[in-house]
Parts: sequence; C-alpha cells; structure tokens
Amino acid sequence: MAFVFIQPSLSWAQSDDTASQQQQIKLLEQNFTTTLELAREGNPEAMYAVAVRLMDEKSDIYHQDAFGWALNAARAGHPKAAEMTGRLYRIGMGVDVNYVKSRKWLLRALSRGAIGAHFELALLYADEDNPSFDKDEAAVHMANALKKSEPRACLVAAKSKIDSDLGIRKALKELTCAANGGIVTAMIYIADYYISKRSPNATFQAKQWLQKAVDAGSQDALKKLAELP
Repeated sequence: MAFVFIQPSLSWAQSDDTASQQQQIKLLEQNFTTTLELAREGNPEAMYAVAVRLMDEKSDIYHQDAFGWALNAARAGHPKAAEMTGRLYRIGMGVDVNYVKSRKWLLRALSRGAIGAHFELALLYADEDNPSFDKDEAAVHMANALKKSEPRACLVAAKSKIDSDLGIRKALKELTCAANGGIVTAMIYIADYYISKRSPNATFQAKQWLQKAVDAGSQDALKKLAELP
C-alpha cells in the first residue's frame, strides 16, 4: 500500500492527552511574550506552544526557531514535541532531512503515548528516499494509527475506499473519525454526502459539518453553506 502525505487541517497543538491539550490551548491563546518567557524558563508545554506558533509563520527563519523549541521540549520529555521533531526531520522543515533522527524521535514520541507518531512512522517507512524504506513496516504503523483513530490515518483509509469506487457511504466511519479530529477535507466529504441526499434532515447534517469546516477556516465550505437552502 502506498501512502501519500496528507496536510490536514489539524493544529500542531493537538494532543493525545486532554489535560495537556487544554494547557496547550491556554498557552497558545495567551500573550505570546508571556508564553515565550515560560518557555525560556524551561516549561516544556510553553516550549511546544512557541514551536507551534512559529510553525504558522511563512519564513524559514521562524521554522528553524520552531524546530529548536520543539527539540528542546522533546528533550524535556514532551510527547507531541517529540513527534513534531521527528516529523520536521522527516520533511526537512526548519532543519535538514535526517531519516535516522526522525525515526529516533518518532519512536520516542510513540513510547510517550503520542498516537500520531504511528502515522508519521508509516510515512517515514513509505518514503522511497529513506534508506530504511520498508513498505511492510509502513503498513503496520498505518494499521496501528488507524486502530487508534488517528485522524490522518482515518482520512487515508477513507480516501482509499472512495478511490476504489466504494463510495462515500462506505467510508463514513473513517471520514467521521477524520472530521472529528479536525480535518476539514473530511468534513466537506461528509457534507457533500448529505447534500446529495436532498432531505431536510440530510440538509441539516450537511449544514452542521459545513459550519464546522467554516469555523476551521475553509472558504470552500463557506461557499457551499451559502448555496444551501
């Protein structure tokens, strides 16, 4: 099975731990200077929040700084920061591509409970430029990511069904998993499915999903929502 990286509408700050996620959201929403001060004091959550904020910038300079903060937080034991560090090493953002270090940090992230690491490891092993390319290992990690309802893995599974002409209805379970994980593409797929049903309840469902996509910043969803009765 070949895997294609999907850029989801998922915040870097998404966490597998509810308490950690709430703390990250608080840090991201507060004054950046305050968060930066906490990061400089050695707070791993603040370090990760700074990395997340900097990754939203377009400049490579900011991405390099983001990598540095993510690496520091990862070294301090932060699960999502370890995943982020592994991913940045994999794609070469803010740092040169390094498959060995990517694997090291992704395995650490996995041991710390970051379920997204399974998906990242699947992509790492599926990369034919990686000297450790292993499609069987990639499939194992993708299957594990799907078992844990990792949103990006759910979207991969859903698109596989859709592309195999099984239709959106057969992929609704996986699409819902992806949509609940914040992936806008999945939200719009589900909305399109309900729009095709042409019933008052289906239209209501479509509007609900389109509104979620709009709230996540989708202009396409906004246009679709405006066209519904």
